[in-house]
Amino acid sequence: MKLGDFLNTTASKLGLQNDPTFVAFIQANPQLAQIEFDDKVAVPINTGLMSLEGAKNNTDVKKHYDALVLNAIDAKLNPLAETYGATTEFESERSTYKRMDILATKIQAKIAELEAKQASGDVTKDTEVKRLNGELTKLQNQLTSLQTAKDAEIAKLKTDHEAAMRQSLIDFELSGKNYANDQLDAATNVTIARAILDKALATAGGVVVIKDGKLQLKNANATDLDLLDANNKPYTFAGFADKALADAKLLRVTAPQPAPQQHQNITIPVTQPAGGQQQIDTSKVTGAIAQSMQDLIGGGSGNA
Repeated sequence: MKLGDFLNTTASKLGLQNDPTFVAFIQANPQLAQIEFDDKVAVPINTGLMSLEGAKNNTDVKKHYDALVLNAIDAKLNPLAETYGATTEFESERSTYKRMDILATKIQAKIAELEAKQASGDVTKDTEVKRLNGELTKLQNQLTSLQTAKDAEIAKLKTDHEAAMRQSLIDFELSGKNYANDQLDAATNVTIARAILDKALATAGGVVVIKDGKLQLKNANATDLDLLDANNKPYTFAGFADKALADAKLLRVTAPQPAPQQHQNITIPVTQPAGGQQQIDTSKVTGAIAQSMQDLIGGGSGNA
């Protein structure tokens, strides 16, 4: 895979395909389209990285979490099915939700049977009905608990995915810096830069968030407020990162170019004789040299 194609695909998943900084970076580096990026690295990254909407609509993700919840419910339903004679129906029905309906019907039938016995003088009805009602309540509570667990798992998936997206964006931003130590590979420079950035953010009391597909710095104690600099102006992520890395001497400093030397121009008069050919008038230069020699000789005699 070409590196340019990989970056474009990754940017699309992160919602950065139209970001001015990303577009300018791609346009300024056309050679990326010719660099080969090993598929052994590119394919797992592209496969594993999906947008939040993609994760919500991914059938494999949904099946995974549905199976976790429904298997736990089935484990609770199976003993009750045996108790209330629903084992046969359970074996022919794979849907957990329909199994719950089957079990509820069986329990309600059992209650009706006990009520009929009560009407005929069976005094054990009240105790049994209470027990069955308790079983129904317990079943409902278990369903509520399992639904809560499922919601927690989905919330964790969302949080983990957002953290992965945020870290990918941070690494992408840091990979474009001009690092001073070119003896280290790009991944090592980014790892060091990330550690320094994290420390600087902790010191400043800031956190990185994603808003509208872009990295922003917020106050760690009130994430609805921007992280401000000494002049009470909001930091940009790039500005904060550049300052932190520059303070740590990680970035290459471009030496200022020396100013060009000024040379005094000597104008030599040119005369145009009647014959038509230009001649250089060297009389002033010759006179100046002769005067300098005279001064030198005269000064030497005076010092003897």
